[in-house]
Amino acid sequence: MLAVLTDSLINATTIGAGLLSITIRPGRRFLRRRCNGLDGNCWNAQKAITDFLNGATAVPFACLVASAVDPTITQIVLANKITMAISGAIGLIFVLGEISTAGRDD
Repeated sequence: MLAVLTDSLINATTIGAGLLSITIRPGRRFLRRRCNGLDGNCWNAQKAITDFLNGATAVPFACLVASAVDPTITQIVLANKITMAISGAIGLIFVLGEISTAGRDD
């Protein structure tokens, strides 16, 4: 199964996961408002960008984990340097944000 993975397939899946992630939050809002009989906008552009970036990092991170199990994926991961770099940057920003806001809720 892992033999069908190529760098273009990983890039396409990354973009697809990001686009799919954009629809989750508005979909939940739409269903919640529809069930409660409320009207209003379910879409927020700032949240959609954040959701896209979070969703787009899922595939590269999964490939990095899979590369520890299957050495053939390592070559594919190395071929997708820009995708991995963007995912790493988003992950780093998230971790630094968590570290800088630690203890604020206490």
